[in-house]
Amino acid sequence: MREGEPPRRREFEDYVLFEVLGFTSNDVWCVQENRPLKYIDVSLRDEEIYKRASARVTDKKKDNFLRDYEVLGCYNDNFRVVIVHLYDPFLGDDDVTAFLLRHVSVMGQPEKIMDSCNIWTGKRKYRVLLRSDARGAGGFHHPPASFSLGSSRGYLFNVCTICDETRHVARECRKKVCNRCGVEGHLFKGCKWTNIQMAREYDQGVLRVDGE
Repeated sequence: MREGEPPRRREFEDYVLFEVLGFTSNDVWCVQENRPLKYIDVSLRDEEIYKRASARVTDKKKDNFLRDYEVLGCYNDNFRVVIVHLYDPFLGDDDVTAFLLRHVSVMGQPEKIMDSCNIWTGKRKYRVLLRSDARGAGGFHHPPASFSLGSSRGYLFNVCTICDETRHVARECRKKVCNRCGVEGHLFKGCKWTNIQMAREYDQGVLRVDGE
């Protein structure tokens, strides 16, 4: 949703999916809502349905039926997680967010990064969407790596969603970290941890995985 309170899941299904886009429940695999970040994730059953959905969304946006929504396809590569470090801790979230909105679309509220003693580090984590720019790197406009707000200096870092390190994004990440078993060296598709019995043995402490 662009503004205001998002609809409940069932209301979204009835109006957007069924009435506006003309789908049936047989076309849809899963619908998940995230109210804090104000988005609804829709998974369709196959690629052909996805293509039909993309075409219908384009048509309906022209007719203003989806004016309250920002529609993002699963093939978009413009999602980023960024860390903003501003050395004046008394500048508020709104000041930082307003600066970012000049360059990107901000998803939800920032997350303050705390240290092991639960003391704020002066850093904020944002989930953002880059805007298209044919002249920019990768076809997107990127926010500046350093900037000033008043007399305060600030720095911005990309965060990899695979390894959580800065200065590169997921598609450039050289680390292979499985998000099933948490071990480095392979990805989910190549994980040997494929049966529930192994998970139960690990939970009971009778099985260890490489890297532990």
